[in-house]
Amino acid sequence: QTAPQLEEELSTLSDEATSLVFDFAKLEYISSAGLRQVVAAYKKMQQKEGFKIINISDEVYDVFKLTGFDQKICIEK
Repeated sequence: QTAPQLEEELSTLSDEATSLVFDFAKLEYISSAGLRQVVAAYKKMQQKEGFKIINISDEVYDVFKLTGFDQKICIEK
């Protein structure tokens, strides 16, 4: 339900930003729309210093694992 809000926030991300960290401490569920936004942010930051996800729950991590994104994105539990 909040994927559109995330998309809006990411659209305001300056090109001068060198890294991006998603703190998923309060995230209990991620939909395909949310996953799409996270992957879009990852692609935008790929040529820069860093992108990572921290404090991810096992349930949300499973989604990244099932899609194979855990192999591309730095994820810290």
